[in-house]
Amino acid sequence: MRLLRAEWSRLFARRLTRVMILLLLGGLAAIAVGSAVDSHRPTVSDRATAKLRADDARRFYERERTDCEQARDRGEDITNRYPPNCDFSRVTVSDDDYLPHQFVFRTDVPIFITVAAGLLSLFGFLVGASFVGAEWTSGGMANLLLWRPRRWAVLTAKLVTVLLGVLLTSVLALGALVGAFWFTARYRGMFGALTRGFWESLALTGARAVAFGMVAAVAGFAIASLGRHTAMALGAGLAYALVVEVGARIVLSALEVANPDRYALSSYAAGWLEKRYELLAPAADCAAGDPGCGPAPYVITWQMSAAVLGAIVLVLLLSAYVSMRRRDVA
Repeated sequence: MRLLRAEWSRLFARRLTRVMILLLLGGLAAIAVGSAVDSHRPTVSDRATAKLRADDARRFYERERTDCEQARDRGEDITNRYPPNCDFSRVTVSDDDYLPHQFVFRTDVPIFITVAAGLLSLFGFLVGASFVGAEWTSGGMANLLLWRPRRWAVLTAKLVTVLLGVLLTSVLALGALVGAFWFTARYRGMFGALTRGFWESLALTGARAVAFGMVAAVAGFAIASLGRHTAMALGAGLAYALVVEVGARIVLSALEVANPDRYALSSYAAGWLEKRYELLAPAADCAAGDPGCGPAPYVITWQMSAAVLGAIVLVLLLSAYVSMRRRDVA
């Protein structure tokens, strides 16, 4: 417990940790303020204008349907200009489509929490990497092991401290963000139907966002511990982004590999945060009007994402522990 208390104090005493907390809060505040400024409760004039624009759109599609039927009766090829069989039933026009944007708590908050998960992952990765990387660079790890020579216990204490710190910061930050959205809905938007099921779903979305940040913290911690330097984690993250997320996708696409995005971790991150992420299959030569034509999309579920991300983090963490056990500290 003494070691954990010492590590806890050291974590929040570090300048980088404080700066990252401020940047995280600043980014979330920018999201909240931007959504509030962009939200606008429609006035009577707005609704009247929206109705006029919607009526214009309805008349336009009615003219398109008439032109399509006339072209079809003349025997012209309409496949490249109009829907099959001049069927415009899927085109729906509502007055609400032309109203100014209004923040809706029920539909918008889950989306913004998913966006905030990206900031939490960046925060966790940098804090986790710098907390252990700075200890190796400054020689603090060697000094600490003179006081507490049990290597795995020291590394575990640092890891637990990082996870608790990221967990606490993420929960408080997301709670403040949801509170800000509540005020936005109260004064500049609307709430929608806030049922028990909605709150349960929102809590699970927030939990996945927090867990994603903690996974990123473990990854940054493990890579920096393996390389004995914070820059090792930063370099590995940058190299992965350039080589896999960009380079490998270009190569696989050039080789016409089906759904190359399924080999990128960003797709599994999206699957975890959104519970289900579909990768669109390549277009196929289909007959006009055949809705069942073409291959099925590749679906990434949150269970698949948890298995892939968990396996990668586990391998990195075990490697860090093995490396800590076998090598000299000085």
